[in-house]
Amino acid sequence: MPGVSRAVEITLSGDVTSTNVVRFQEEMGRVLKPGIVIPTLFMHDAGFISSAGFAYLVDLVDSLKRHGGIVVLVDPQPKIRLIMETLGIERQFNIVPDVAAGRSLATEHVQKLQGAPRLVEVLGAQEGTEYPLLGDKIQIGSDPNSTIVLKHHQVERHHAEVFRTGELCFVKDLGTRFGTYLGKKKVLEAPLTHDEIITVATFRYKFIAAGQKSSGLFPTPTIPKL
Repeated sequence: MPGVSRAVEITLSGDVTSTNVVRFQEEMGRVLKPGIVIPTLFMHDAGFISSAGFAYLVDLVDSLKRHGGIVVLVDPQPKIRLIMETLGIERQFNIVPDVAAGRSLATEHVQKLQGAPRLVEVLGAQEGTEYPLLGDKIQIGSDPNSTIVLKHHQVERHHAEVFRTGELCFVKDLGTRFGTYLGKKKVLEAPLTHDEIITVATFRYKFIAAGQKSSGLFPTPTIPKL
């Protein structure tokens, strides 16, 4: 599927075992370039994935969720499905029966991301990273469960959040010592408009209103047979 995008298709063949799981992770890391949050794995030719391989994939799911991403598994073999059921992780993935269904789901999710309001980091270690507002709120703080995790002495565990009420989005400070800024103004709670800048400590995020467009889908790389 042509174009540059938030999504990528990956063909996985062979077995992911305890002896080659590091190579599997390295190959996945090579393919999952910054900005890609919807990997679709074609798994018809994958015969086995070890618990270590699935541990990596579960961590990947958790990481991509912060950026509105999902992991799509296309046609996993019965043996692999059984391993997932045994580990109790099947529901963490989006499992579809064939390539057409995988592409349809990925395309729908790309469109969902394109239509969502979001924050884009414009000053910080992850400049250009997007955080779509797909649920009720984006949480900002030093807590590792936050959507945006920041390590700085002026960032509190639960520092700020961006939330949606109907069609409107707001930024809210959560009672912090150093505050949350919208533009140059320190705020407790304020509505957001397109292109406004939220500042927490030394980090800055641009608010992108709903309906802004991004790009399409990547071509399909193949993970070398493991």
